[in-house]
Amino acid sequence: MQAEVHDHSDIDKIMRGFDEFSTQALKSNKPVYIKYGTDRGMTSAQRGSLHVWCQMVADTLNDAGLPCVMDSILGKDSIEIDWTMQMIKDMQYKRLLKAMTGKVSSEHQNTVEPSKVAETIIRKYSEHGVVLPAWPSKR
Repeated sequence: MQAEVHDHSDIDKIMRGFDEFSTQALKSNKPVYIKYGTDRGMTSAQRGSLHVWCQMVADTLNDAGLPCVMDSILGKDSIEIDWTMQMIKDMQYKRLLKAMTGKVSSEHQNTVEPSKVAETIIRKYSEHGVVLPAWPSKR
């Protein structure tokens, strides 16, 4: 079981909760099942890093003159537009996340998947001579 402990009050809260649970379980005379999880969800720092990284990628592609090409709503021609953070997240990051993990929302990622998805995108662009920024280590 993994727990992020920031100060002693966190340890005290965890232990008090466990003590209360144990006491109630013993009084009930029923079997107790404890599930230990190792697949923690994405942290708030990683959530922030995802948005920062997607913005950095959008800026890099725009600065390199590599626009997003979309079908025009006005006819058969395509239209070139600048990348945005949300476009990178929706059109590239989430599509690859789904392909790699089957997860459709970045909110359902574990702590390892964000950097794995980003590394895959970075590697693919580098095969075409485009150097994308690394996943931010600090927000």
